[in-house]
Amino acid sequence: MELSEEYLSKLERYIESWVVEKSRSVLENVVELYEDFRRGDDLPEELVKTFQLHLHPVIYNSTKILSFTTSKEWAVRDPYSIWEQGGTGLDEVLVKYGLLDEGETAEAKKRARIQSLLRELGELKELLSGMRYPSRTWIHGVLLRIHIQDPLLDEILHLIERVTMGELSWDEYVNSASRLVEDLTTKYREIEKQNS
Repeated sequence: MELSEEYLSKLERYIESWVVEKSRSVLENVVELYEDFRRGDDLPEELVKTFQLHLHPVIYNSTKILSFTTSKEWAVRDPYSIWEQGGTGLDEVLVKYGLLDEGETAEAKKRARIQSLLRELGELKELLSGMRYPSRTWIHGVLLRIHIQDPLLDEILHLIERVTMGELSWDEYVNSASRLVEDLTTKYREIEKQNS
């Protein structure tokens, strides 16, 4: 049985895309594992060293496979970027190999979340300082659109629940929530500057 050039070409492209998919998946999962492991401050030092000893070749060889299958130049720096920076380093490598757009990186997504948060805080500020009694439903709606976990946001929600339960007057809520919104805005503008 003789295979046509067209069939072999399709097979080659399929195998390359499969290898890219699997190598990328290995790196993404290893980076998640590595970052979880690094957060385990109470782990014995010997275990950490053993883990690093076995994990490093996985990252090293996976970047070589990805480089080869994407026809991008591999550099010694590639695995070390991942090793030193975790997910941020992986994003850099994936961008370099043409597997991730700049706008899809974790850093770009974080900047977009912060910009969205600042817009929502601006809307919340308007609701609190505009009409005398803005609808709690509108405020809840704004707060529910914010997808960043922050104790100050939790406090704003807690305060509005206290208004609902009659434990706090509306004016007290507006004063407290306004201060919290200002604190949040200041905090996230500073984070935005640091990430620029």
